[in-house]
Amino acid sequence: MNFKKMLRHLDSEDIRELIEEGELDIRELVGYAPFMDDDDIDELAVEYYNTTDSYAGLLPFLSEEGVARLARAVIARGGSIIPMLPFMDEDDIEDLPEEAFEDGNLSKAILPFCNEETVARAFYKAMDRNEPLAPYMPFMDDDDINEGFVEMVRRGIDEKACYPFVDDDGWHRVLKLYMEGEVEFDFDDAYRFMDDDDIKTLFRFEMRRRKEGREM
Repeated sequence: MNFKKMLRHLDSEDIRELIEEGELDIRELVGYAPFMDDDDIDELAVEYYNTTDSYAGLLPFLSEEGVARLARAVIARGGSIIPMLPFMDEDDIEDLPEEAFEDGNLSKAILPFCNEETVARAFYKAMDRNEPLAPYMPFMDDDDINEGFVEMVRRGIDEKACYPFVDDDGWHRVLKLYMEGEVEFDFDDAYRFMDDDDIKTLFRFEMRRRKEGREM
């Protein structure tokens, strides 16, 4: 007797109830999934993960809501959700618990799948971990890049790979902070990214400092 042929004639809810009652083995859920609705699979996904320590085979059968619920369970157990990202909605990625963004590998992996606000959130977490920040910038809004770069300068982080992503306004803000004595910054490698007027302003400022007897 072909057991899978029988499954085709059962309702999805019936299969779920048989699994919940222990008549069918939860560890075989991936095999049952083609015969079930996603909402019924969603209800069993966390138990399947807790029983088998795996989830990848279920992902094509889950709804976005089910994937998001499973992601929270995986994070709670310290597991990796990177394989889930293509199956998740960007709003669900944004709503991930804070501890998810402590994982540097996850922070980089989410970049193509989430909105700019979430990327900025991951960027600051990476800054706190002293990790390279340039990989985040192609996925960030211009204003967030400028804000982030100014914060980098305030913290004394000089990552030259970030320079091409900063626009004139961002460089102008750094120059202003430098001239006001709030930050130290070496502009030698930044001139080609700066506005001509700001370069002239910097030159005049350094000339005045020189005349006043301070080093350039």
